[in-house]
Amino acid sequence: MTTTDLANVDPDRHVLAQEWHGGQSTTLYAIASTGALTLGTIRPTTFEDGTWRHMTDDEWTADLRQRLWVELADPAQHDAGMNAEDGRVARAWRDELWSMIEE
Repeated sequence: MTTTDLANVDPDRHVLAQEWHGGQSTTLYAIASTGALTLGTIRPTTFEDGTWRHMTDDEWTADLRQRLWVELADPAQHDAGMNAEDGRVARAWRDELWSMIEE
């Protein structure tokens, strides 16, 4: 397995993932389950120029960043009440991911 820059998330982000994941098919669920995110051995495919091919590690990592950024949209909206801390953690995580996506 290849470790990504998303691996070994800090405790606040792990708790956020546990509280906000949308089920087993989500990136947040993988983080909630393990506290980390790594590239496995079954490589996803992408459709390009009329053919299917396996993603490179860089493409896969970028895809995971984008999926996680989208999944963090809901908790990032909370800035008051019981979920204020989750909102702060989610917004900081999204900002960090966005800077990586923009590279």
